[in-house]
Amino acid sequence: YNVHHASSKYKGLGAIFKILKDKKLNQYARIHTVEKKIDYGKDIMIKKYKLNLKNSYYQNKLIANEASLKLLIKFLKKNA
Repeated sequence: YNVHHASSKYKGLGAIFKILKDKKLNQYARIHTVEKKIDYGKDIMIKKYKLNLKNSYYQNKLIANEASLKLLIKFLKKNA
């Protein structure tokens, strides 16, 4: 499994930067299976969140990371 802090459209490093550049602020963290490449695979669980262009990049990155962490905790509790 892999935890990624953006929709499947935004793969790899720099996902939050690309999201902000594209102004696609409604996003979701996801846990997905790993296939040929790390950010590919079927979504197992998702958690919606929203970024804000008025925030700094750092603040937006924290929002995404928090959503990912909450999703991971939920996944671990469910599958413990």
